[in-house]
Amino acid sequence: MTGELLLYDDDSGFITLTLNRPEKLNAINPELEEELELRLKELGQSERAKVIIIRGAGRAFCAGADLGGDAERGTNQVQGWREAFLRSHRVYMSMLNSPKPIIAATHGYVIGMGFYLATAADMIISTDDCKFGVSEIRHAQSSTAWLPVWNVRRNQLMELLLTGDLIDGRRAEAIGLVNRAVPAELFESAIHRLARKLSLIDHLSLSMNKAAINMWYDVEKYVMASLYSVENNAALNVSEPHKIWDKIFKSEGLKGFLRRRDEPFRKLDEE
Repeated sequence: MTGELLLYDDDSGFITLTLNRPEKLNAINPELEEELELRLKELGQSERAKVIIIRGAGRAFCAGADLGGDAERGTNQVQGWREAFLRSHRVYMSMLNSPKPIIAATHGYVIGMGFYLATAADMIISTDDCKFGVSEIRHAQSSTAWLPVWNVRRNQLMELLLTGDLIDGRRAEAIGLVNRAVPAELFESAIHRLARKLSLIDHLSLSMNKAAINMWYDVEKYVMASLYSVENNAALNVSEPHKIWDKIFKSEGLKGFLRRRDEPFRKLDEE
């Protein structure tokens, strides 16, 4: 165990990191991000760990950023938001650059920062009723902090991110977002079967081939695009439309904020 925010389990060749804020649906705060970055870097150098699994405790993988505990919320300074998004970016880069294959095991909600965290992994095993999406665009924030452009066709990604809709695990598998979406009763066995299979392969072969595959996908260009998104996110978070939504959040709380934001979309979907 690395601390109450992040649990650590060593199981014969593969390491499981569990986001441990179940009462908050594993919403990510700065402390959890820092623990994740530190542990990922340590495991990248570990001879014991061939494979890393990232999952969430309780009812969800991760429901996004901890809005109630967001230290940058309300700031009018681009730099404050830039620093927050760069902190997240370092976590995603630690996953991309890790010599270890990383599996995201997702269930429940995989939303916002949870979506980015899952799609920064090398492979995703999901329950078929899992909910994926990034709804930030609905309250004048960016939905492009980290994108699975290698996995999903442009038109599918455009619809998902420009509408803020959620899709289930079956749909996520159909568009290539996840490797496999399985019924809940098969979830654990699917995760461990893939992890065990990978752990049978020599460590050096795994790390060198992961690096080579990343090179085929032009990682340098991808990283440049992700840094552009950091600036994009920071600018949107001090924009006038976002300030309006921020006032609603402060006056009505999270539930009122989400109700006001999502009600027009819900009515449209019911037509």
